Amino acid sequence: MSERTIKIGGFQYRLRFVSSHSLDGKFGQCNFYSTTIDVNAQADPEQQRATIVHEVIEALNYHFELNLKHRQIQSLEHGIHQVLTDNPDLLEHTNCELYTARGRRQ
Repeated sequence: MSERTIKIGGFQYRLRFVSSHSLDGKFGQCNFYSTTIDVNAQADPEQQRATIVHEVIEALNYHFELNLKHRQIQSLEHGIHQVLTDNPDLLEHTNCELYTARGRRQ
């Protein structure tokens, strides 16, 4: 199992790539109480990226009490994933100096 952490809404989430079996065949799941996001390690990389976007939106929805319906989360997932996929350097090449070379706000 591969693992790293990401910060979402002020919380450290463990992002784990786990077996399809442990997810009952789903692409991913977010657990707000254990602050974990599990992604199906057997899914293709494109689906894994879309799943990460989806589960991050799920966490934001929970922590900020946005009350988004699942269909709205899916729509945001598809839209955000498409923008990031079709514009891979979008967040790297800007004139904005909000972020240092290490990716943190100044």
